[in-house]
Amino acid sequence: QQMGGVLHSDPLLVTLEGKYDTTTGAILANTTAAPNNRKDYIVTGTMQGLLHMVDQSTGKEAFAFLPNEIVQDTARRDALLDASNTQTTTTHPYYGIDAPWASWVEYKVNTTSNKFEANIANIYGGMRMGGSSYYGLNVKDPTDPKFLFQIDPVSGTIKSATSAANTTTANAAIQAMGQSWSKPTLAKIRFGNSVKKVMIVGGGYDSVYESNTYQPTSVTTASPNKGAGVYIFDATTGALLWNVRAGANNVATTDVKNANLKYSVVSEIKAFDRDADGLVDNLYFGDLGGQVFRVDLNNTYGTTAANFGRVNRLADFSALNQRFYEMPSLSIHERNGSRFGAIGIASGNRSFPLNVSNGADNRIYALYDYDIASTNLFESTFTKTSDITEANMLNWADIVSTNVADLATNTKKGWYYVLRKTGTSNETANTGTVKSLNGYLVVGNTAKFSDFYVSLYNPNHASSQQPDACTGGITGSSITKRLCLPYGVCGDIDDSSTSFNPDDRENNGDPKDGIGDVQAGGFVSGGQNLITLVPGNGRNYKTTKVFQSSNWYER
Repeated sequence: QQMGGVLHSDPLLVTLEGKYDTTTGAILANTTAAPNNRKDYIVTGTMQGLLHMVDQSTGKEAFAFLPNEIVQDTARRDALLDASNTQTTTTHPYYGIDAPWASWVEYKVNTTSNKFEANIANIYGGMRMGGSSYYGLNVKDPTDPKFLFQIDPVSGTIKSATSAANTTTANAAIQAMGQSWSKPTLAKIRFGNSVKKVMIVGGGYDSVYESNTYQPTSVTTASPNKGAGVYIFDATTGALLWNVRAGANNVATTDVKNANLKYSVVSEIKAFDRDADGLVDNLYFGDLGGQVFRVDLNNTYGTTAANFGRVNRLADFSALNQRFYEMPSLSIHERNGSRFGAIGIASGNRSFPLNVSNGADNRIYALYDYDIASTNLFESTFTKTSDITEANMLNWADIVSTNVADLATNTKKGWYYVLRKTGTSNETANTGTVKSLNGYLVVGNTAKFSDFYVSLYNPNHASSQQPDACTGGITGSSITKRLCLPYGVCGDIDDSSTSFNPDDRENNGDPKDGIGDVQAGGFVSGGQNLITLVPGNGRNYKTTKVFQSSNWYER
């Protein structure tokens, strides 16, 4: 037996059953004495072209899903050949099912067995460079998984287990999608006066970015990248409900077009429920042309489908060769009674991590969005925050006590940090050497500020296993940088003791080999509930409460 390599398809934990303590309600872990407290499975895709679901406790495969499109493709199906086959080229490797997947699991309580048991367990995902399709699968019973749907941009159709959602005529909006890089965002909306579970994805990746010298300067509204848009599909049937994509401005439709949407959208989409009613109201995303957008979704009962969504370009950094591959972060802050969002996003050429000739330095951005707290956001007379550039912002290095008020009063719409070093010395300016290649993490520190963590990769920063004549080794290393939100200052800006010294406003973790990531995990120490970072930076965060989840699914 053989299994393909796992490259970008991060393993996904799917819990189908969990026993709880009848006194505390805590979910019990599997132990040697009680090995059946939980039923956990790991889902991951491989470059061979199969999606595997594996029993976490035994390591045995529950099932493997092989898309028919791979079997029918004379090139991609070669990855299924035995290891002794002659298809050994690495110039154009087969990527199979190489994207991260997401799960939607809902539970019922069995008071007889004292267990949470899944009554809905669906998984969703794409193929990244292995293709452009998105799939939905019902894995409630891993011994008998069910096909839900396939979104097929090649044919522009939807293949669904729900006959009413099947389409045979090519849909131009679906055909405009690119490679399925975006990890699905799963949420609920009110659409057509019905609450629906939905899968939200970016339009996808255009393979033109596979050229190391490519810059999207020639991209136009009439000739956009593949995948320049955002799509909302019914998470049960796969039906396309609403989308926004490149084209001449047209809003009164479920196929919205926007002239600014020209570049591929490959990241997971950030969803925000601003009124805590369980329905997503705002979507945030960046694109590979250096733009940042917000989509506003009107969940008000009685809203027509054609008036459901509006798109707004928050910021435009396209002149600086910025590329946003990762989902933005969003944190909520308050100043003088006004709430606002701080959108964190950072750039880097993920397609070519070793590139050192980008033409501009990459950046970390913190953008302010006061719109999301406005009750009249959907009124035609409302003036939205739009088209922020660096001219409307402060350079992080220039923030001092005499100008920080420009940030606090929203005179300046945020700040940016120029990425030029991960060690003690700067790289050559305007080369894009230092890159942000993975996601970001925001942790609330005090009532006045939050910590913003970004993993940065530098191919010129030596690893402990540099390549040599005999080994492949590891090129470059990563650090985790900590900055502070919302104002770039790690303290209360009204407190005279707060330091504006740059050394007190940032922190760099120890370098780690290769392209790194930053994650958070919880543990208990000395009776305290703590959150720590992986890789660690010497700081833990104390929490006052432990949350007992009743719905376990990503949002």
